[in-house]
Amino acid sequence: MLANNPPEFRTVLGIVDIFDEESAPVGGWHTLGPMYFDLDAPDIAEAIEGFHRLLAKLQGLELDLHMCRLFLSGVKGVHIEIPMECFMPKIPEEGVKGLARVYLEMAHALYVDTVDLRVFSCGKGRQWRVPNRQREGGTYKVPLTVGEAMNLTPESYAKLVSSPRAFPALTAPELCTALSLIYDRARGKAEAKDARLRGRREASVQAQAIKSRFGSTLPPVIAALCRGEFPASLGWNYVCIQLATLAHSLCMDVDVLVQACKGLIEVHESDGHKYDTPRKRERELRHMFSYTHGQAGYDVSIGGLRSILPQGLRCPDFRGL
Repeated sequence: MLANNPPEFRTVLGIVDIFDEESAPVGGWHTLGPMYFDLDAPDIAEAIEGFHRLLAKLQGLELDLHMCRLFLSGVKGVHIEIPMECFMPKIPEEGVKGLARVYLEMAHALYVDTVDLRVFSCGKGRQWRVPNRQREGGTYKVPLTVGEAMNLTPESYAKLVSSPRAFPALTAPELCTALSLIYDRARGKAEAKDARLRGRREASVQAQAIKSRFGSTLPPVIAALCRGEFPASLGWNYVCIQLATLAHSLCMDVDVLVQACKGLIEVHESDGHKYDTPRKRERELRHMFSYTHGQAGYDVSIGGLRSILPQGLRCPDFRGL
């Protein structure tokens, strides 16, 4: 049935738990499945550039790319799947608790521009487009060989996604020592973050005060900054850290934060090539929101928030806090 009439999406990780439909366990489900990357950008050339940089990083770890599944998503993205055998000496039958969180930490370690960090969610399954099923625009998500991947251009991309393609033969997966070390560190970081979040009975004093005064909305002066009504006074990476930690203290979702910051993302005069487009600035904001979540040393700071405002600007929002 699946061969003759495949679904448009499937879950990239398989849930091992016999679970209650109402809620997931703390830390996420026990799941199994490949390490996965989704790289995307409005400009296909930019997505391909990021794809090539990530492939180069993986090759630098002495990972044989012929063991991995490589895909073109069909519009302007690429997908990579790395078998678990490449970084786990033994795959546990019971699965790995919160595996998507571990993969998120691995993605941070291997991060390049255009990597989408939103795909590492711990729900009941991140949806993953099925290959060789025609999309609305007439193109297909298709597998490709390592050679095609290394020589990929916008022109060859358009040609390759025009029709279904056979899966190339893969080399049997073997353990890659360097990638295994990245996995071990990532799992340790993910477990430590979960332990800190479970053990954090009370938020910091400043976070409590901010949450008590503003609820789940941005302080008015910060909201005006985010709308782009006046410029931020420091570099974009530092601005992102301050806004991300504030959002965490307000229990704000990343998409709500990004929407509130649309004006600032558009008008900010970035410090260098790394953040010189709105797309890059939005990506960095999302990246820092994810990175600072539960991370030691990244608590909201009123002094830090004041520092990103223009010098001399009156800010009564935090008076008395």
